[in-house]
Amino acid sequence: MRLALYVVAVTLATAALCVLATNADAYTLGVADGTTQGAPYAAQLHARTYRLVMDPNVPLDAYTPRIEAYRAAGMRPQIVVGGTGTTVRGKTTAQKWRIVNYAIHALKRWPDAYSIGVVNEPNLSGISACQYAKTFRTAYKMLKAAGAQKVLFGEWAPAPNILDWTQAVAYCLKSDTVADGWAWHCYDFSPGWFGIRNAGQASRTLHAMRSYIHTAHGRALPLYCTEYGVPTDGRYGFAGQDASTYWARAFAMVRKYNVEEIVAWGVMEAPSGSRWDTSVVDRDGSARAAFATIASAH
Repeated sequence: MRLALYVVAVTLATAALCVLATNADAYTLGVADGTTQGAPYAAQLHARTYRLVMDPNVPLDAYTPRIEAYRAAGMRPQIVVGGTGTTVRGKTTAQKWRIVNYAIHALKRWPDAYSIGVVNEPNLSGISACQYAKTFRTAYKMLKAAGAQKVLFGEWAPAPNILDWTQAVAYCLKSDTVADGWAWHCYDFSPGWFGIRNAGQASRTLHAMRSYIHTAHGRALPLYCTEYGVPTDGRYGFAGQDASTYWARAFAMVRKYNVEEIVAWGVMEAPSGSRWDTSVVDRDGSARAAFATIASAH
């Protein structure tokens, strides 16, 4: 009897550990960084993807050193082509085809890419909803035909018009509202930062937008947070520990809404004079407070 009870107890304990492991590994951690030096630190965070925005006017070879550095550290590339942060935003037919063709060449160069998308932050890039819809529809069909594992829709910036934009794009796409996932930059997980008043904004947006776009099998799109971060250098009234608190809250939101991935924007300290520094490692290699919070979550 004692042996039987012991076996049952061990079995239950093992099952509990498996559940905990499953919950911990239920989402993927990614990073975005403009340096090759961040790769070993990203590995310490247990990151599995390296996201970067590519400019179609820049040769693919210019991005190779960074991608290969992170690949060597165990991360698959996650590519977005054109849009905010680049010189090509997809406003014209010529720009649309340049973005799509470049994305296909990038996929052929890195066929194991975790995901690929087109037009970063279209709701801020100056492109119209229907222009983005046409570019995405063309890109989705051609990238899937070329073997893309995941083509993500959206890449929205956390602007007040995010829900209106999703509705407008869905209307322009009409019956062709198909994608492999819905990507947005989930700064709205952090009330008080980035102009976000409360987490309810994120909740309402996520629940509403999932009825507009669907997978090829008619299911609601999986969610991907492809950019997140909070100031870690003491500016904007934030202390280092504040960043840790906000990251912990973000992970809680990721679990609550079954988000497939969250990408940490910035590994190495931003260049001197930069207004945007959500990095988690100082230039001398010292970890900031948020580093331990992120690493311990995986």
